[in-house]
Amino acid sequence: MSHFIPFGSRGTEGKFVIGFRYLLCDRFRDGWISGTYQNGRLLGELEFVSSRGIGFNAPSGKGFALDVASNFRQGKWCAFLAVEGLVGEVRWKRLRKVSALVDTNAFAQDPDGFIHSLPALVGREEYSEVRRPVDKQWLVGLGYEHLRWQWIVAKDERLTKSNWHLSAIWLLKTDQKLFLDLQFPVRAFSLGYSSHNFKLLLSISHPDPSKALVLGVQAQLSIH
Repeated sequence: MSHFIPFGSRGTEGKFVIGFRYLLCDRFRDGWISGTYQNGRLLGELEFVSSRGIGFNAPSGKGFALDVASNFRQGKWCAFLAVEGLVGEVRWKRLRKVSALVDTNAFAQDPDGFIHSLPALVGREEYSEVRRPVDKQWLVGLGYEHLRWQWIVAKDERLTKSNWHLSAIWLLKTDQKLFLDLQFPVRAFSLGYSSHNFKLLLSISHPDPSKALVLGVQAQLSIH
């Protein structure tokens, strides 16, 4: 659900959008383990909270998020700002919480860090309510438009990780555009083309061929 508010004054025009989201989360898991491992034996303690368990009706987390966005234009300049999760939280009313002591010689940990084979646990199980804030992410940018081209500088942040965008759009013909986007420090690269009935977007995660990369291709054809 969203609400659109246009505004303008003395050659400046823009819009403000406020949105409300209802959130439903099917799964929750959190926990920690500490101890000593010596001569093939693990001795310590653990605690985990989970929405799943044996003979346990998994509850769903319910919550909300408030999003805002705005842009305005003054002559050839434009600016924009968007924030997802400005305010919001998710709440689980009844989660399974286990606190236990660990004493086992069957402890195993795979290369990805996941722990397996913990058969000897002594502890207690209870139910608790958990609230978690919604992850916030935002995007801010500035652009300049010429007769046949436009450039945009933007910055986004998600989970405290920042990323810069340097983008350019060229007008090839009346209905044809070429789009270029560079991202750093992630070093991602995107190149796109659009016309009145065809769109193509190519993207690559980084330019280093010696490392594993992600390559994406999107195409759209409109038939009238």
